[in-house]
Amino acid sequence: MRVGAWAAIVCALFSGLALANPVTLSAKRGDFSVSGELRSFDGLYYRVLTDAGPITLRAEAVECSGSACPAAGTTTGFTMAVAHSLADVLVPALIRAFAADLGMSVEVEKSGTQVAFRLSGQGTQRGGFPIKLRMMSASETFADLAAQASDLAIVDRSISEAELTILSDAGLGNMAEPSQEMLLALDGLAVAVSPQRRETEVSLDALAEAAASPEPRWSDLGFGEDAPLALMLRAQGEDMARLTAFLGPFAAPVEYRLDASAVARGLRTDQSHLGILPASALGATRGLRLKEPCGLGHAPSSAQMAMGRYPWVVPVKTYKPDLRPPQELMKFVGFLSTDTAARVVRRAGFARPSSEFVLDDLAERALAGLRLSAPSTLPRLQALVARLSLARQIAVSVPARTETGPMRGVQRLALQELARGLRAGDVEASEIIFVASGPDAATARVYAQAVIDRLSALAPEHAQGLTDAQIEIDGALLPVACQGAPWADWMNARVDVWLLEPTKGTLRPEN
Repeated sequence: MRVGAWAAIVCALFSGLALANPVTLSAKRGDFSVSGELRSFDGLYYRVLTDAGPITLRAEAVECSGSACPAAGTTTGFTMAVAHSLADVLVPALIRAFAADLGMSVEVEKSGTQVAFRLSGQGTQRGGFPIKLRMMSASETFADLAAQASDLAIVDRSISEAELTILSDAGLGNMAEPSQEMLLALDGLAVAVSPQRRETEVSLDALAEAAASPEPRWSDLGFGEDAPLALMLRAQGEDMARLTAFLGPFAAPVEYRLDASAVARGLRTDQSHLGILPASALGATRGLRLKEPCGLGHAPSSAQMAMGRYPWVVPVKTYKPDLRPPQELMKFVGFLSTDTAARVVRRAGFARPSSEFVLDDLAERALAGLRLSAPSTLPRLQALVARLSLARQIAVSVPARTETGPMRGVQRLALQELARGLRAGDVEASEIIFVASGPDAATARVYAQAVIDRLSALAPEHAQGLTDAQIEIDGALLPVACQGAPWADWMNARVDVWLLEPTKGTLRPEN
């Protein structure tokens, strides 16, 4: 979206929200007063949007007058701008789990595109506050933040450079900083068909050709059926922009359904459509494996996404302005980093790195390595596969290149999860094998050492064990993505985590 058009959305939101909740704050000592839109009150501070901009004042120093002033002992809670696809299941589930963690009950009130979750104390516990959700597109959530109509945004993509500039100019800080941007989960765009169909994979090259054709047919995808092909997408979300970036220009006919659930329902009863929807919403539909020209494939599974093995990854992130947040919001943001929140995320169908074992794809990647590597590397490849066959892989893969794009924040989340596993005893440092992949062996070793150093800082009590951990240098022997693919750089530069099974003895690296 162009900066000028995006700024117009911000201006429209500002004008539409002006003086919806007018209050006047008057100093208890002196003749100072200020009037404006009450944006929040957390029991300690009032935040008011005035003609001159936002202002925050301590409650003990002022008196509030106006119909919007909170009653004694109450607060305004906080407001979140949430992308449509996240407001149906994920965010409500997180709010309910947050309330349970506080020992509070929840009542829900819905009005159009806004939902209020009212948290109340139970039994002898008093107090409570509302959490208000404003459902909109991802682009609109950032405009909502710029207009200070919301305290937090939860979206299914990374913020754009244009949006970063607008929010920075609005005095809300650098939203790409770790203190303001947090990776909550990973999702992905999945290609899906009716569960009645037999197909299990689709060629990315064939899919791109079909998308560029105004009259595509199923046979164009190699599915052996000479019938017209129609694509089904959700109207909510920004999927077409993503697909154009992945596949190139679109000329194929597209039929839209309201949301991802509607796409999934349509595919269950209609075998004539190919659907593209978030992997978290696949349900009973058949998600197809994306096959690259070199033979490597990517299944739209939670494990593959958690490890950064899926090219069409969709990050789910929170964005917090650089303003003093309401106390309740600070508690909620802290809750999002807990193990309880991580379990909620996974139950909702989204992916996160975890210390759970996964079905590894070692055999497939070894075959790809045989096809793509020079004959002289065969002994090293054989030795590496033999050693890893005595270990098991967990759903933690630390990407080495995360400066921009969808993987920004994944490295931090993966290291935090591995540190948590060490502290909880789910992972033993003496059993870890760090398998480092990169353009060459020397660079891969640098990647592995960087992971050990950062992990030692997060879990200093395990620093000695991590220093003694084994490092296997994969280099480019076991590729995840085909060289030349747009996602090859960030997918193939990584450090995977394997755990040696104690019953199978001690492995020592040979390279």
